[in-house]
Amino acid sequence: MHTLFRICALLTAALFLPYQAQSAPLVHHWKDCTLKFDGEQIEVANSQIRRSWQLGATLTPKSLTDLRTKTEWIKPSNKTTAIKGWKVTHQTTKSNAVEDESLHIQLEHPANGQKYQIRIFPDTPTIEVEQLAKPKGGPESKVDDLALADPSNLTFTNVTLKDHTDKNLKGLVFTRNYPLSEAFQTSGNIAYIENNTTRSGILFIKMAPLPHARTQKVSHDFSWDGKALQWIGPGFNSISKRGYP
Repeated sequence: MHTLFRICALLTAALFLPYQAQSAPLVHHWKDCTLKFDGEQIEVANSQIRRSWQLGATLTPKSLTDLRTKTEWIKPSNKTTAIKGWKVTHQTTKSNAVEDESLHIQLEHPANGQKYQIRIFPDTPTIEVEQLAKPKGGPESKVDDLALADPSNLTFTNVTLKDHTDKNLKGLVFTRNYPLSEAFQTSGNIAYIENNTTRSGILFIKMAPLPHARTQKVSHDFSWDGKALQWIGPGFNSISKRGYP
């Protein structure tokens, strides 16, 4: 288990290993983690979870698979056209003193300003995505976008946390369920989608201050428009020079 907050600089001075798709695709293995990159798609996986993205003008989700239950959670978009020029670098390191090593992947398109960091830990069904640069001419707020494969049997639950325990005496944790039969927007650091039949699901954690305490304010954190679930920013912002993972 790893900490949700970064408390110090990188301890490991491992060099990033650059790769630009020119001939054979990149396939990198570390413990049970795998990185695959062919210039048009990127896939990150371990023994429990796998995600892949189409590399178009932005990072477009193609697949999110629970390998333990062999469940595919999203429906890939057919509207994205891959573009050339994406570069990937990777290293194995720690982000702070109290977490385990993970595979750090940086994905960048210098021409359009897109830059992301993706992290995956061994033997853990978790993949972290963080926006590291402001896209040129693109939306700054959207970090991820999942078109769910079968929303009819799913429920979205938002968890709102409260701090200032000396003032908030009526509770520190509040939950609200949203059926995916209608659009909604909501704020919070924790949310999850659950299949009402199988009881399996996806947990979303936004590693940021609570909504009221953030330097970069946004109107909401999650939204559903009837087709896709979006994580809303801040993505890259001018104060921290990076987004919230």
